[in-house]
Amino acid sequence: MRFEVVGPFWGTLDVGAPTRVHDLTEVGALIEADRPLAVESLRSVVLEIDGERTSTAAQVRHVRALDEQHRRYLVGVEFIAAPPAFREAVSRLLMYRALPAELL
Repeated sequence: MRFEVVGPFWGTLDVGAPTRVHDLTEVGALIEADRPLAVESLRSVVLEIDGERTSTAAQVRHVRALDEQHRRYLVGVEFIAAPPAFREAVSRLLMYRALPAELL
């Protein structure tokens, strides 16, 4: 699954197929997926910013259908034992997101 970071973020969370990141924090992410991921399952997550890649494990914490037809799902993942490089990359994304639009 590959998480495309959209909106005010630059970078990519890579775990295989394209999807949308709804929210990103230092401890996890809320992503949109085309299939439900098993709660408590472990996933590898790669974050790429400006050509630099770093990775961590993520555990699926919750899943819910985004629409009544069950075509899309919101999946909450928690980053597990993220290394310093991964935490720094997330912090960079979050700092960028916090900048006023006129500075971008």
